[in-house]
Amino acid sequence: MKANLPAILPLFRARLCPVATRPAARGRLLCACLVSVLLLGISLAAQRLVISFDEDALGARPDGFFFAASRQPTPGTWEVLGAGNKRHLSHTADPTVTLRGISVAGFSYDAPDDVRVATRLRLSDGDRAGGLIWRYRDVNNFYFMVVFYGTKTAGLFRVTGGNRVALHSVNDINLDPNAWHSIAVVHEGDDIRGTIDGIGILRARDRAITESGRAGVWSAGNTTGWFDDVIIERAPD
Repeated sequence: MKANLPAILPLFRARLCPVATRPAARGRLLCACLVSVLLLGISLAAQRLVISFDEDALGARPDGFFFAASRQPTPGTWEVLGAGNKRHLSHTADPTVTLRGISVAGFSYDAPDDVRVATRLRLSDGDRAGGLIWRYRDVNNFYFMVVFYGTKTAGLFRVTGGNRVALHSVNDINLDPNAWHSIAVVHEGDDIRGTIDGIGILRARDRAITESGRAGVWSAGNTTGWFDDVIIERAPD
């Protein structure tokens, strides 16, 4: 992943390292943590990141994420929920927001140009629309994949200059609204491929946004959406 490694170290040190109480233990732990972070730096050089949220504080926004809104006033309420050490990122539905509003939760550092983004999601309330973002430059320029339970559709979209363009969509997807589902997108060059539960159902070609950007997930503003195991990595050969 293209990231400022010195800036990202404290974030991953916090994610990887527990708190030690004794000075000697803290010293040994610090060395172990630095090794872990350096190894993670090698992983970042290989450009793969897996985020589970299991170590994040309940009721708080996760470290290392930014939140933004498109066609709605605010990003709404994002927080880490769950039980015990099994946690996920949650967006709470705002019934005052129209369906076209998008609430973005993205990792704060640039992803590779050719990228694969994946997550497990469960859309449990409201219009039940959400998905993935990538090559995100700002709220007016990015790509997104949508899963929309309300109309049983899925699609690939591009936003440039604030205008949304549909690249490909499919109808009659039949997903259990009460279950978790795995979704993923791969963007290599101008080739975009989307999968749901491991089945390739979406494909498009587009050259409008060629630069790398940030990646993550999104929820419709009027949807309660849960996201877990967010993966951002270089697109496989």
